[in-house]
Amino acid sequence: MLGWGINVHGQLGLGPSAVTSFIPTPQRIPFFNDYICIQVACSLTHSVFLLDDGSVYTAGNNEYSQLGREGRTTIPEKVILPQQANVVQVACGQHFSLCLTSNGKIIIWGSLSGKVTNDDGFFYEKPEYLGGFSEKRMIQIAAGYTHCLGLTDDGTVYASGVNAHGQLGLGHNHDCVRATPIGCLRGSPIIFIACGAHHSLIISKSGTVFTCGLNSSGQLGLGDNDSRIWPSNVKSLQQQKATYASCGEKHSVVITLEGGVFSFGSSSHGQLGHNSTSDELLPRKISELMGSEVSQIACGRSHTVIFMPNIGHISTFGLACAGRIDTKLTTYATIPQKLAIPFLPYKTMKQLNRQVSTDRNYTSSNRKYKSGDTKTVQTNLQVIGIYAGGHQIFVRISSRAQRPDDYRTSYTNRPLLELNLDFAKWLNNASQSSDTFKDVERKLARLFNTEACLNGSFLSLPDTHFRTSSSNPGIDLDQVIAVMEKLRSCDPKIQELLFEHIQSILLTLPETAPCFEALRVYLVLPFCHIFENEESFETVTAPFAQAATRLKKTADGRVLDYWILNIGRKFVQRIIELYKPLVIKIIQINSTGSALAAEQYQTVLEAILELLKKVHNTLCALAVYNITIIDLPFPLVLYKKLLNKIKIDLDDMKSLSPTIHHSLKSLLHYKEDDLETTLCYAFDIEREFYGERRRIELKTGGSSIMVNQKNKQEFIDLYIDYVFNKSCEKQFQAFASGFRRVINSKPLELFYPDELMSFVIGNTNYDWNEFQKKTEYKGEYHANHPVIQWFWQVFHKLVENEKKKFLLFLTGSDRVPVFGWSQTLPMTIQRSHTDDIHLPVSHTCFNILDLPSYSSKEILKTKLLEAIQHNQGFNLV
Repeated sequence: MLGWGINVHGQLGLGPSAVTSFIPTPQRIPFFNDYICIQVACSLTHSVFLLDDGSVYTAGNNEYSQLGREGRTTIPEKVILPQQANVVQVACGQHFSLCLTSNGKIIIWGSLSGKVTNDDGFFYEKPEYLGGFSEKRMIQIAAGYTHCLGLTDDGTVYASGVNAHGQLGLGHNHDCVRATPIGCLRGSPIIFIACGAHHSLIISKSGTVFTCGLNSSGQLGLGDNDSRIWPSNVKSLQQQKATYASCGEKHSVVITLEGGVFSFGSSSHGQLGHNSTSDELLPRKISELMGSEVSQIACGRSHTVIFMPNIGHISTFGLACAGRIDTKLTTYATIPQKLAIPFLPYKTMKQLNRQVSTDRNYTSSNRKYKSGDTKTVQTNLQVIGIYAGGHQIFVRISSRAQRPDDYRTSYTNRPLLELNLDFAKWLNNASQSSDTFKDVERKLARLFNTEACLNGSFLSLPDTHFRTSSSNPGIDLDQVIAVMEKLRSCDPKIQELLFEHIQSILLTLPETAPCFEALRVYLVLPFCHIFENEESFETVTAPFAQAATRLKKTADGRVLDYWILNIGRKFVQRIIELYKPLVIKIIQINSTGSALAAEQYQTVLEAILELLKKVHNTLCALAVYNITIIDLPFPLVLYKKLLNKIKIDLDDMKSLSPTIHHSLKSLLHYKEDDLETTLCYAFDIEREFYGERRRIELKTGGSSIMVNQKNKQEFIDLYIDYVFNKSCEKQFQAFASGFRRVINSKPLELFYPDELMSFVIGNTNYDWNEFQKKTEYKGEYHANHPVIQWFWQVFHKLVENEKKKFLLFLTGSDRVPVFGWSQTLPMTIQRSHTDDIHLPVSHTCFNILDLPSYSSKEILKTKLLEAIQHNQGFNLV
């Protein structure tokens, strides 16, 4: 192990003789001549070392009990952990230390708030387990100056500590002594966490990066300097395949799957590597490293260290105390500077090891250095891992060929739980009577604790899931089907557990998703056989539909629609099968059936019609305002009432009801004196209200007043007044108010009723030859093109009703504009590059017809007729 940098408190572990303000060159740490260190974490004043046997050692300042024992030390000394815990990861805050045990628990010691009293609950005088996780199994930890994060194997991120800048991501600035889950990340399959001084960085399985906390120098990468109390998506890193990150005091560095490096935040000492000391508010790729593959990064307070495995080199940039020994710069470097030690790449070391069967400097176990000079660094060495923090750098080295750590895939050592084929096979082999059933229950409970594990399963390989977007869900649905089929044959008790866990997830699905990955559950769950059971409709299918419906109110719902359109027919069919017949239940009546359905419709019909009135009252006016033809078959009398220019009379009844018009006309022309006894009309009218027949008096006492020659004109006038005014007063006023909300009275004075009617619904004077003459063509199509000639031959042979259907298909209306074809956009026909199985497509906003280049006129006719039968609704093309 090599170390260099500031050593005022002995935090490098070099011993008392090396305590000095600054160690400028890499020094071999004598303590590790006899021990193998596999990870180092360090702060400004202390360091924590994890050995291969799971033990933890510390060195440096101990003012806040951050060493986990009494006294300051300049040589690493062992920390006595509770229950002799076996540790797999360590982390350092400014005045505290963390370690993660092999059984998924977190041990903490020191002070998160910088106080040596426990008034605020943040001081741990000796190592103890951090509370707040109950049965959770932690797989990763990270520490900032005064806060820490923990990641569970079900993808939940927990936060604890000081929260002055929102670095805990909980939506507020209150400190949290007890670890609290970051709820807004629910559903995201998180695989990596990192902390800066006062900010946090979180990465999902498919490379979505979230940041929160202090943003004074742009260290959140969000394009501004505003701090965030919620984790925010760093959209400029979307689809860059981010896999690992390290954070300094005010800067952040991210590496991608291909080994690219992005940095952002403070560059006061060149720690971003962009040959500048200007802050970067957005992630920027380090151009000096383009063409190089980086597999490890580590950030100190104001410096950055990187490792390139293909050439075996370490480079540093930032504050001079980062220990660059091959440059004359005494302050800082703004671009990566290669370390002078000639480290060898792994491939070269393998070749050397083949040539030398025995290395006299190592024992066969490769555990101890045999060289007597502890300060001399050998030349035939390779890098295994790099670590940085505060103003220090540590490098783990080996003189034997050993594959170096690859931080880009470090999460695979402690992976997120997944529902995969191996797990499904394991469940298949388990039964309620087996010894492992308790383990089955525990794993199922963890796997289905949130939807994050499902969202992180079935990823499309090798790395296409990193391109997850609004059009690509990033999962392999063939994998989903294979696993779900395996679950179908599990033990009945396991089936019950699956049912309970899925039901629990459905009841808690959020209305919005933090990222695209969190929406995958909506594609995965429908393939589960539990959805096929009609008995689970109310407990599984209906809650799923409700969750999806809530989602459709947001932009996330539209993303889900796009995914369904792109996943292929065989997968879409499964989702369509979830649609069920409407089952109507009336409260306190425990049965269903057609009679109850009729009763329910009868009950709600009035409310539905009232709602429709509110919708229709502005449609007509909007059509006039936008000079748009719509199919609203209102009679002319409506426009008379709207304009109030011409009195409504008996002739207006003809357009509404020719039969009633004829009867009233006959009454008016009847001249015989026996009218009263022959026709037996009274001053009332019979009407049906939602299935019930009622008699309405046209005047007070009208039911007892008979119509005769003297009062028949009054009867007709009252009849007309009731039909066109009194019976529809409420509805008409709603219509008129909505109409006038869009168009005031002044422009309406220009119209007569028949003109306004034509303006709204167009006319029916169809000149199809003129329609053809006005048509335009795009691309390779022209008037003499064979496909175009076939089209017009087929079109002109259509019956009139079919031609009108085509017009509706093309323009959204089957009417001609009031001033003829010259008033509207001409039809434009362009070729769609599809084959004979596809239909013509219309773009109604622009009157464009996408016409495939069909191989025969017969196919063209068949497809055209099929298309015009489906002339309503919108679809994505």
